[in-house]
Amino acid sequence: MPSPRIILYNVQGSHFGQRVWLALEQAKANYTFHDFQFTNPRPEWYLRHINPSGAIPAIAFDVPENFSPTDPPPGTVGVNESLAILEFLAEALPDANLLPTDLAARAACAPSFSASSSPSPRPSDELTGTARRYPDEPTGRDGGFVFGQCAISEVPAGEGRKAWEAYTHEERFARLRTYVADVFAHPIFKATWDLDAVLATWTNYDAVKRA
Repeated sequence: MPSPRIILYNVQGSHFGQRVWLALEQAKANYTFHDFQFTNPRPEWYLRHINPSGAIPAIAFDVPENFSPTDPPPGTVGVNESLAILEFLAEALPDANLLPTDLAARAACAPSFSASSSPSPRPSDELTGTARRYPDEPTGRDGGFVFGQCAISEVPAGEGRKAWEAYTHEERFARLRTYVADVFAHPIFKATWDLDAVLATWTNYDAVKRA
């Protein structure tokens, strides 16, 4: 049975969008990346078929191959909000093992998701909290990942990579150094992080131009 075609509507450099992009790469999904380049307002077709709020990221699921990302068919299944998309993909693509099938293991992933959506006053606070939460986790069979393998449970925790890198000179963050190194080295991260493209996107953003 062919894999359902997924369209990811995103902007290069969106850390919320990268969550979803990482998951699609990890799942080896049949997907198309549609880059909005901070288009504002969103086009009418996007508001009508995908996300009425106009926010990104969003996905269109099971889109026929003969349809363009800008012309999804009526009745297209659209999912928005990055964490909701991750949970949807875990259910829609069960063979990808994006979340543990064991309920106890899945429950252990929940704090990582909720923590990623709660703002921290300072990067150092986020670092310290993460170090306390997972101080003695084994490196696992797929490197230094918190839950034993690279999966979407790792994605939110990995978003603070730039802040963490500034703090990982201390011994108390040795566990995080292993984690960050493995995130950077993993093929799915390399496939979804193009520094030149990110810089080009943000330097063309009107708010940045005005700064």
